[in-house]
Amino acid sequence: MRLRLSIFSVLTVVCDSLSGTGGIGATAAGVQQTEGKYVITGYTQDVFGEPTPLTCDGATTNFVTEQIIPAPYSNPFHAGLASIGVTVSYCTSDSCEVGSDGPLSVIMKEN
Repeated sequence: MRLRLSIFSVLTVVCDSLSGTGGIGATAAGVQQTEGKYVITGYTQDVFGEPTPLTCDGATTNFVTEQIIPAPYSNPFHAGLASIGVTVSYCTSDSCEVGSDGPLSVIMKEN
């Protein structure tokens, strides 16, 4: 049996107020880490509708937590250097706002 350790990534999101009604959004995060000649990968994506978990007023800081687990074919994550990329999008009936960051180098530590 192999343990599938996960990573929790907290995204900090500030989004502008959008015109229009309703809303749908998504968050996505991916991690890559090397282990010898292998690349460990993990990815997560969440989709949300109304009521949105985001307050989009141009000033409020929203915190969104993503849990990333290694892909079924990958080795487990381990302490050390990794690369992470994130994307957040939110759309109403009239407009969309999309933000992304990465790849960013991070150092993962065990708790």
